[in-house]
Amino acid sequence: MHGSKSYENTEVWNDARNLTKDVFNATKNLNMKGEYFLQNQMKKSALSILSNIAEGLERDGNKELIQFLSVAKGSAGELRSQFLVGYDTGLISQDDFQRLHAKVVSISRQLSGFMRYLKDSEMKGRKYQGKV
Repeated sequence: MHGSKSYENTEVWNDARNLTKDVFNATKNLNMKGEYFLQNQMKKSALSILSNIAEGLERDGNKELIQFLSVAKGSAGELRSQFLVGYDTGLISQDDFQRLHAKVVSISRQLSGFMRYLKDSEMKGRKYQGKV
């Protein structure tokens, strides 16, 4: 994954982009009306996942990339928790919960695998190879 010309070419970023779109659409749901705090938090968490993946990939160094992927993974956990609150309180349907929860769990696993790969990799990013 690392070494792509652009973060837009990575699977995990594209999955996070689709999740963000789904979260924005799901929070338009009539059941969410009046729950602006939860709606906004879900949107912010989804955007944080997407944005931190992009920012980390733009940094060109594995240490920084791992740091930003870790923040993105934390935001994925936050979003899973918010989905549970939405489901438990009847603001999110069971179908939406299952679909969105599965997507964020998949992204979290991708982030874990990506971080593990980077930690084990001898390639430390363009920044450390004088190729910036």
